[in-house]
Formats: sequence, structure tokens, C-alpha cells
Amino acid sequence: MGGVEDRVGKNEAIFRQVNERIAELSADYEVDALEILCECADVRCSERLTIGVEAYRQARRAVTTFVVVPAHVLPKVEEIVAEGESYVVVRKHGAAADAAAEPS
Repeated sequence: MGGVEDRVGKNEAIFRQVNERIAELSADYEVDALEILCECADVRCSERLTIGVEAYRQARRAVTTFVVVPAHVLPKVEEIVAEGESYVVVRKHGAAADAAAEPS
């Protein structure tokens, strides 16, 4: 197996870990929204987006969901499951979902 779909899932999982740390650090402060990194597959992406704390928590409920800027959706390996003002939540499928679910 492996290939592009596998790499996509693993790259996005790395960005998710960074954003989870941002959420943990902001928990000490009473904030309504988080500024996080786009969790897309492009390791060179440095776009930021704003998401409500509760919307972020809901996105984190499944290991196969990621928060990305709308232009970064990859229809071949993911589907949009929620939308916000500056972001979409996508769910991986296939090998990308398997790779995203693997512990790092």
C-alpha cells in the first residue's frame, strides 16, 4: 500500500497534532475561537484559519477528520462534512483515512 493517499493522511495528522497543542495551551484562557494551522496535506502550507473552540472540539472527535481552508480540499481522498466561515472540516476515506488513524 502507501503512495499519495498514505502520505496525505500522515501529513495531515502532523498538522492536527500541532493544532491540538495550540488548543491545549489556549484552554487556560477563556477564548471563543482558535487560530490554527490548515491541516491540509501540503507540508509547505502555512495558512492559518480561525475556528470556534466548540467546532474544533467536534472536528477532533474522529481521527479521520481535519480542518482545512476551503481551497485545500482533495476530493479524491476526502469529503466535506462541515463548513465554517474560513474553513471546512473534511473526512478522509480509503488509504488516507487508514494512514491518518495510525498512531504516530
